[in-house]
Amino acid sequence: MPRPRNLRRLFFIAVTCGACGPDDLGDEPAMLGERCGSTEPTQLLPLLPEEIVSFGANSTAPYEDGWLVAVTTLDAPFDGTLAGQAVAHRVVSVDACGQREPELVLEGVDRIFPPPASGDLPWLACSSATDEMFTFDPEGEGQASSQGVVEHCLFRVSGDRIWMSTTRNGGQHELISLSPSPGGIAGTTSWTVTDELAPGLGSFAVDAAGDYAWMVNDAGELIEIELEPRGFTLLAEGVGTVFTALDGRFVVWGSEADTFTPGEWTILDRESGEHIDVDVDGERELLVRGSPFSLVFEAGRDEQTSDYAIVRLPTLEVSALTGGRWGRFVDNGPGDMVLLELGPEPDLHVLRSGSSTPELLYEGNVVDFRVDDGVVWAWDYYDYQPSPALRDNQTRLVRIPLDGSAPEVVVDGVWQPRGLDDGRWLAVQDHGGDGLGELRVLDPVEGTSQWIDDDVSLWFTRLSGFAHSFSGETTLSSDDPFLYSVHHSERSGLWAATLAARE
Repeated sequence: MPRPRNLRRLFFIAVTCGACGPDDLGDEPAMLGERCGSTEPTQLLPLLPEEIVSFGANSTAPYEDGWLVAVTTLDAPFDGTLAGQAVAHRVVSVDACGQREPELVLEGVDRIFPPPASGDLPWLACSSATDEMFTFDPEGEGQASSQGVVEHCLFRVSGDRIWMSTTRNGGQHELISLSPSPGGIAGTTSWTVTDELAPGLGSFAVDAAGDYAWMVNDAGELIEIELEPRGFTLLAEGVGTVFTALDGRFVVWGSEADTFTPGEWTILDRESGEHIDVDVDGERELLVRGSPFSLVFEAGRDEQTSDYAIVRLPTLEVSALTGGRWGRFVDNGPGDMVLLELGPEPDLHVLRSGSSTPELLYEGNVVDFRVDDGVVWAWDYYDYQPSPALRDNQTRLVRIPLDGSAPEVVVDGVWQPRGLDDGRWLAVQDHGGDGLGELRVLDPVEGTSQWIDDDVSLWFTRLSGFAHSFSGETTLSSDDPFLYSVHHSERSGLWAATLAARE
């Protein structure tokens, strides 16, 4: 097992008392679980100097006893930055232990999407350069089937269906639905719901159960589609965009074709049949954001300030925020809401349920955060200095209770922290500005930081990206193998390891 080049001491730091806190977190190697007959990391896929595993959240996917992996070839050797230009992409299949040669599955795509755990839906792959979406066989058999251009490679899954807004047939916008073939026959059935779909990301919405869909056609009509049996109901005219909240109970639509243009907005409660019009003052763009527990409408006054209407679901209680500029709104369930302030030093605030006045929660330079059952986990760029590469700055992981208790810094110098379901964290630390560092497992409860590997890219694979994995999915399973990229001479490649159970 490779040894670390440098061992640095890490400390807990209580925000309220400077450098006080538990003693040295330790530098001993992490205890890894046994897999493939060993407790050491396993190289699954060698990488050439100019090859990387794609940086996006959809670069790897478990398949049978291994993974499908999207590999990108650059026009120059990878130097730990994003300076190189991509010249080729391919998807390969690797086994769990790296004992067989990687097998080519597909070329020309850099994003892969496995089907949901239930049902028999197809694998999808997409090119982020062209937005062309494909269905394909993960065994690499046969030709991939193009589904057309799908804006930003986005699609939705509801019930046993995949929904996509595609551009085909010389620019015609279509809404298609993919579902398993009847009778259990292998393959999928593609249903072209309409070829009159309005362009744009807000042209359709679906409910989680897969019973209903809503679409805006190119005539500006909002149509509700009941899927079994197929039925169509006109809900409104003069509509530009649509989405839903709270499992399809509330259908929200606006008069403009995107959520950045001033216009009129309506909320329909399908349970009661009540319509509510939303009016937000402002003279610039209007931005609409939705979650299962709230809808946020923002109208810009000028370049620095906005007015907001926050509609809580399902009560439809409205809170008005006047002035300021907020970047993200994240619910702590149906109660308090955490807000990220925009500005030179982004602070966190909390909007208590029933209040219209945000309270300062944490003063710092927060890049991103996650709300998890009454606790905010924040990635903070403290002592921030403008730099061409954000990684040149000091960073820390901070735990902030919503009950008013003092925040505490869990660890300094952390990059891409990724929470596990047993309370531990995986993170890259101690990079020297070259985009490579030490992969470690952090235990905030036990006060330990244990080393796993060196020369690990700041852009993980399955642990990819703070924005995608930290604030998106809640946690990773601590029992599952995790993947990471190493870039150092003959060790360059994709590696896998499993953590031992927490004692």
